[in-house]
Amino acid sequence: QGLLFAGARDPAADLADFPLAADYDFSGYVFEKATIDELPFNWKAFLEHPTWKRLFADPQYAETVSKITSRFLVPTGYSQI
Repeated sequence: QGLLFAGARDPAADLADFPLAADYDFSGYVFEKATIDELPFNWKAFLEHPTWKRLFADPQYAETVSKITSRFLVPTGYSQI
């Protein structure tokens, strides 16, 4: 799930059929390390919100948000940002 690639892979080939691949151009970045953090935000309030419950029950959105993984890009000391 998400955009975490491990091993000898070609991310450009993996994303070739992804319709939003142009929005994920990381060619100006240098990979330092992968860190996976779970950020606990206020999920209880979100999951109990009436709008979320209505959308979650709507069949047109079935299986679209069963697992969400967030990725944050953090600049390093040698980053141009």
